[in-house]
Amino acid sequence: MTAKTFKPLPLGNEDFVSLRNKGHYYVDKTPYLKKVFTDPSSVLLFTRPRRFGKTLLMDMFATYLTIGKDGSDNREYKEKLFDGLEILKDKEFTNKYMGQFPVIFISLKKVYGETFK
Repeated sequence: MTAKTFKPLPLGNEDFVSLRNKGHYYVDKTPYLKKVFTDPSSVLLFTRPRRFGKTLLMDMFATYLTIGKDGSDNREYKEKLFDGLEILKDKEFTNKYMGQFPVIFISLKKVYGETFK
C-alpha cells in the first residue's frame, strides 16, 4: 500500500502566481473571467465573507489579463500558469483576452481604521 501524498494548502496565500508555481491546491475560478467579459451587466459585485478568496480571485484576473512588463502578452508563461484550468479550453476567449490589457489592481485588504483620516 502506498502512502497518499497531498498538495500543500495555500493558507493565507493571495498570490495566484506563487500558489500555482508551488503546486498548492487551487479551486478553479477561471470561468468567472468569461462571465465578467460576456455578461451584459454593467456592474458585478463579488460579495463573500472574509477568507473566501476575493483577493486571490482578483489577482488571478490581473495575472490572466495584464500585459507583460516588456509589452508582450507573455503567452507561453501564462499558459503554463493556467495549465489544467478551465479557461484555457476556450481558445477563442484566450486569444482575445489573455495578456491584452493594462491592469490596475488595488486591494483594500490591509486598510484599517475607524475614520477616513
